Amino acid sequence: MLLGGEVAKTVAGNLTATGAFKPHPHIFMYGMLAAIIATAFWLFFATSKKLPVSTTHSIVGAVVGFALVFKGGGGIKWAES
Repeated sequence: MLLGGEVAKTVAGNLTATGAFKPHPHIFMYGMLAAIIATAFWLFFATSKKLPVSTTHSIVGAVVGFALVFKGGGGIKWAES
């Protein structure tokens, strides 16, 4: 509750280099949707097997993975500028 807003803000705009997706905003939208769906499936599966899971780590991994697949290293915001 105390950190939720900052985490959501970071995941929404500070993980990916959103400028790299300006020519293809629909790809960014589908990628984020795919990240949410993949995270949901992973969390349901892991929870059903009684594995320890972190929702935040799962969504961050999915978003970073999507950006790397579509734009390579240029799709990730590696450091604050």
